[in-house]
Amino acid sequence: MTERIRRIFNNNALLAINEKGQEVIYVGRGLAYGCSKGDIVRKEYIDKTFSLSSDHNEKFTELIEEFSLEDILLAEKAISYIKQKSKDVLSDSIYVTLTDHISIMLERIRKGCDFDYTSLLNIKQLYHEEFKIAEGVVDLISQDLKMEIPKAEANFITLHIVNASTDSNIVKVYKITNMMTGILNIVKTRFDISETDNIDYDRFVTHCRFLVNRIIDQQKTNLDSGKELKAWSSLISIYDDENECVNEITDYLLQKYNYSINKEERLYLMLHLAKLTR
Repeated sequence: MTERIRRIFNNNALLAINEKGQEVIYVGRGLAYGCSKGDIVRKEYIDKTFSLSSDHNEKFTELIEEFSLEDILLAEKAISYIKQKSKDVLSDSIYVTLTDHISIMLERIRKGCDFDYTSLLNIKQLYHEEFKIAEGVVDLISQDLKMEIPKAEANFITLHIVNASTDSNIVKVYKITNMMTGILNIVKTRFDISETDNIDYDRFVTHCRFLVNRIIDQQKTNLDSGKELKAWSSLISIYDDENECVNEITDYLLQKYNYSINKEERLYLMLHLAKLTR
């Protein structure tokens, strides 16, 4: 089947229907130059092919029309690297969000605009695996463009990876991050904890992420069972410091987010803290 041009975005990008009857975006230098709608696609000019879900296809075409071919291809290279390294299935949303971020990031760096990263200091601890991948993306971009990209940019790229792997939205990821930061600050104030190569810390962070996700999604756990209530009552005397920390976390979530933790959730927080602190 001969593929014909359905829409031209610019000299370097076009929309076509492939052999399977699917809409695909082709990009390549000079690919659509001198062409018109209905012309045969010159496949020898194609550098990359994008076949995204309909939810993200239109937004991605807007970026293609706005950004340079170099930025589009660089972002695709970065996303391919992320997909290769990530254990999670990534939503097509990453083609929109990360392409947009990388192009704006490069413009910002070239103009010498600094960004305050202090609000993102906990990203590495909250999303350890994703952060390592993001660091690789920073190195990839630096080597590809032969320019210095601040290592701290890995924080933002991490959020985009998390966003795509949970298939949520970046606003929700920021909410999760802020809530998690508050919880971990309470724990770090009370206990001297090593975050590096500490499997118990990673487990605690993972547990808190599930808790915070439930809070944001407004999901309640089951009512306290008698068995768990009995376990909680017997353990609070053994883990007094950990219980006080859980009480502080409970107050924080209630006052700031109007979420009341039941005894079942407090029990599991306390047990994770006990493993972490002892």
